[in-house]
Amino acid sequence: MMFRFKKVIIFIILIVFSAFLGLAQNTVKRIQIVNSDSLTFEKSKGADLKLLYGHVVFKQDDIIMHCDSARFYSVNNVFDAYGSIHITQGDTVDVWGDSLHYDGNTKFAQLRGKVVKMRDRKMILTTRFFDYDMNASLGKYFDGGKIIDDENTLSSRTGIYYADKKELFFKDKVKLQNKEYDVSTDTLKYNTNNHIAYFLGPTTMINKETTVFTKKGWYNTKTDIAQLEKDSWVNNKEKKVNADSIYYDKKKGLGRAIRNVVINDTTQHLTVKGDYAYFKEKPEYFFVKNNVVAEKEFEGDTLFLHSDTLIGFRIDTVSDNRIIKAYHKVRFFKKDIQGKCDSLVYKTKDSVIIMNTHPILWSEKSQITAKLISIFLKNNEIDHINIDDMAFIISQENDSLNFNQVKGAKMVAYFKNRKFSKLDVTKNGETIYFMRDGNSLTGVNKAECENLTVLFKNEEVDEVIFRQKPKGTMFPPDKILSKDSKLQDFNWQENVRPKNKNDIFRWVE
Repeated sequence: MMFRFKKVIIFIILIVFSAFLGLAQNTVKRIQIVNSDSLTFEKSKGADLKLLYGHVVFKQDDIIMHCDSARFYSVNNVFDAYGSIHITQGDTVDVWGDSLHYDGNTKFAQLRGKVVKMRDRKMILTTRFFDYDMNASLGKYFDGGKIIDDENTLSSRTGIYYADKKELFFKDKVKLQNKEYDVSTDTLKYNTNNHIAYFLGPTTMINKETTVFTKKGWYNTKTDIAQLEKDSWVNNKEKKVNADSIYYDKKKGLGRAIRNVVINDTTQHLTVKGDYAYFKEKPEYFFVKNNVVAEKEFEGDTLFLHSDTLIGFRIDTVSDNRIIKAYHKVRFFKKDIQGKCDSLVYKTKDSVIIMNTHPILWSEKSQITAKLISIFLKNNEIDHINIDDMAFIISQENDSLNFNQVKGAKMVAYFKNRKFSKLDVTKNGETIYFMRDGNSLTGVNKAECENLTVLFKNEEVDEVIFRQKPKGTMFPPDKILSKDSKLQDFNWQENVRPKNKNDIFRWVE
């Protein structure tokens, strides 16, 4: 009895398994021969192999396949086709080639030819080797291919096409061309619906005016908007912008940069750094904030400036007249000159740097203060400085606590070989001058004169020339009182002076 029971169980299992196999086989549609001018059987291969010639047409579901001739293995549901291959899938995809191997069980097509072409509603692909999985709506080429849509031409060594998603993935020697840019990259994903190209490797975009580089990001080929996410820069000949992340709108000519921002202005020999930047091409404009540093190159030296915010713009689109503004807690360092103020303006046309709001300027041993200080450049070097309203210059003598001082309503300081050479004082001139014979102090001259000139030698007062009759007193070195050694409003501020380029970040009131 037990033996008979086991036989029954085995018999039932065999019936069920056979039924399952039959169901699985029935889920695969058989390839149908729709047309052939001639049909024969190759006896050596058995009746399974059918040879078809002339206007051959196969059908499977919504897939129609045309060719000149074919070898059809009907039992295996597979055929090889030759000549004038044309495949249509519904009303969305057409594929052409010279030869085709098609497996009806997996709906997998392998097309080969001098030119294999696939076309959907949005683009045309041409290649020599193309595999197409119709179940997954996935196509792949692997020996070079080109894709053309209404906006772009794209080529690469290998490519994968996801027909349902209308997405293409490209690898190796990828080039994308449209009316705005030529793009070269290592890896790219492109969506034919939204026309967005996604960069997944080192990428360069070039047009007549601008070059763009990134290692990761995307570019909308229809709107000309790009988002660059890794080691990115934008170069428009006159300016180069580097940053961790850059948003760039080509049509509007504007962008935003975030983190590790560096803007290089080659025309002005100026580099600006910060954590955030906004820039516009026409009219030319940039805005930088957070950890701002500007580096201005001079002959054999560099000026380093720090402020809360920095902006720059061109006055008009024709001239080279630009203005750069730094404001709030401005400090700068250059080997021969340092400064501190609350706002600063640099006018390129006039080659002048204007310091506003409590400005202080240091040059070698001298300190300059006023309500307004204007530094005029010539041949990229300091030529002269206008010191306006409550002008005061203090120069410390070598190895002493003595200070030569000049005060007046307005001054003009002239430079020669990057050092003070002459100072003209206009209106309300006052001086305190420590006179020496060699290293010996011989007296202290305290005088008032409406207009006067001070001559410098090695950054020290060498001679004072009074233009009108002065009123003054000569004190013996041992007779001068402390109150007579300082002019009113004397304020030596060496403690707030930037001592090196890193000191520009230290703000002292």
